[in-house]
Amino acid sequence: MTKREKWMKYLAGEDVGPMAAPLCDKWGAAEKYEWTGPGPEPFTPDEKQWSLCGQLMMAKAFGWDPLFLAAINFLPADGGAETIVTKTHKDNKIETVSVIRTPLGDLTQIDEDNGVTTRPLKDYLEDEADFHKMLWYTEQARDFQREAAVAEGKRIRAAVGVLGVVGTWVSPSVSMTGIQTLFYHLMDYRRAFATLRESRRILQQKQLEVYLEAGFDYLFYCVPGTDSISPGFLREWMADEIKETLTWWKSHGGFIVWHSCGHVKTFIEQGFYNEMLPEVFETLSEPPVGNIPSLAWARERLDPRIATKGNIPLNILLEGTPGDVREAVRHVKRETAGSRHIIGLSDNVLNGTPGENLRAYVEESYM
Repeated sequence: MTKREKWMKYLAGEDVGPMAAPLCDKWGAAEKYEWTGPGPEPFTPDEKQWSLCGQLMMAKAFGWDPLFLAAINFLPADGGAETIVTKTHKDNKIETVSVIRTPLGDLTQIDEDNGVTTRPLKDYLEDEADFHKMLWYTEQARDFQREAAVAEGKRIRAAVGVLGVVGTWVSPSVSMTGIQTLFYHLMDYRRAFATLRESRRILQQKQLEVYLEAGFDYLFYCVPGTDSISPGFLREWMADEIKETLTWWKSHGGFIVWHSCGHVKTFIEQGFYNEMLPEVFETLSEPPVGNIPSLAWARERLDPRIATKGNIPLNILLEGTPGDVREAVRHVKRETAGSRHIIGLSDNVLNGTPGENLRAYVEESYM
């Protein structure tokens, strides 16, 4: 049984034994990255999709049930609407400056990668004028090179083959800026905010149609800031779009992996995830990372049709011993016994994670 077949059987409700699937969007192991086939690398280092090669080799090296992640590069039909990206190495960090040129002026975003995490130093949107610039760009982006996008998506799907399932990141259109400034923008520029949100929503739907045609399996649906936003805000500004997107994707045979970082206790208590009913929900973080009382507490309140995923703490995987990792896996098993649960992590595999810890995680998960 291939890993892809195993996933499809599991999603259909069949007993396929233990499932282990970390969140992995690049090569994160401390061991030196090396492509070991079969065949040549499907993407070269200068291509946007090269990180998928790392995911493929991570899955091969450690043997888990991979959920591959990739994003198609949607090139605007008007080449002048493209984003210009430059990277600079400073003090063991990588600073990425992204510039969008518009007739109304430039938009600039700056991110910093320290090798473990990426943090924003500057958002594209800082004042009302920026919203009008971004609206222009979004309307241009809606006219993208569709045939090229479909071809790229099919190339990704072919690279994954039967090694697993492949999906892409999706967020509600309201997530257009950092959570720290989202509420200020919404209150100060409410009309411009709502207009841009609707344009982004149209763009996202057009892009999802391409992912569907290319053969992608799932949406990695990210709702950021659950430690900052309220259920009321989510219902007012996100819920309608979420329901529409999830229903549409599922109606075409795809499935949903719902990802929420941070504090999800209130949303579980109010039954929000049971309303949305994703096939897979992650991540259920106990203190000090999250705020649920326990994994067992969360499983008792979530619909039994939802397969939960998680939740080995990243610090244990990165800094602990293989014995620490094995005990963390056993804890997850005890807390989720009798429910549909995929043993995973609290977030992405951090750079430099010891290979022996990754192997201990997989071996203990399958015992």
